[in-house]
Amino acid sequence: MGGAPVAGGYVQATGVADEYGGYANVAPDGSFSMEVAVGDFVLKYTGPGDSSLADEYYDGATSADTATVVHAVGPGATTSDIDFTLDVGGTLSGTVTDAAGAPLAGATVSTGYRSATTAPDGTYTIHGLQT
Repeated sequence: MGGAPVAGGYVQATGVADEYGGYANVAPDGSFSMEVAVGDFVLKYTGPGDSSLADEYYDGATSADTATVVHAVGPGATTSDIDFTLDVGGTLSGTVTDAAGAPLAGATVSTGYRSATTAPDGTYTIHGLQT
């Protein structure tokens, strides 16, 4: 955000044939590193659940279909300069009630990778949604 490193969250590599490639936690300095097999991969950053930054595929894409494919060249080789520039995402908030209109505490509201648990008054807020 504003060019500053973002700590937390993770980056996941998925092969172009939809196979699992690898996973790396993002370090406090915003860096990540993972070992993957030789092949072509799509990378996705997913932030911490309380982050206001939207999840993103590599090169600013909002879906795997439009993401830039990264080619891993082999054991011991490094593919560098795979940077994510994150945008502030949207926010979803509301109140969960039962059929009688009473608030439901402790309910989980989920939108893909982001979720929230309702407060005692039934309210919730989810940050960092794709817009």
